[in-house]
Amino acid sequence: MEQVLYSSHGWESWDVEHKPTLPEGMPILIDSDLRFEDGAAAPRPTIVLNRWLRELHERIAEQQASLDILTALKTTAISQLAAQHDELQRLRLALSGDRESRVHDLAASNKHVIGPC
Repeated sequence: MEQVLYSSHGWESWDVEHKPTLPEGMPILIDSDLRFEDGAAAPRPTIVLNRWLRELHERIAEQQASLDILTALKTTAISQLAAQHDELQRLRLALSGDRESRVHDLAASNKHVIGPC
């Protein structure tokens, strides 16, 4: 059994319709006798291992996509929390003045009359 690293170089001469989707440099196992089966429908261990390696690569790619989404969500959440913190600080500062100035500011901001008063 030997391990080689996949390369798509020269794929046009392989008698296939499309370029294979295997990633460049992916390890591939090959039996020294270059056979793929031992009799009718009995895949060799190298075929099973190659399938597992390919599926592992696909699962890793899916996990990376999930991690990218979760990282973006975390960044958004932290940004929103920071904005809320800043707003709370601003409100606390506005309320920290003395009572008379707050009443005066409130009266100045409410120019219109609500109700029959």
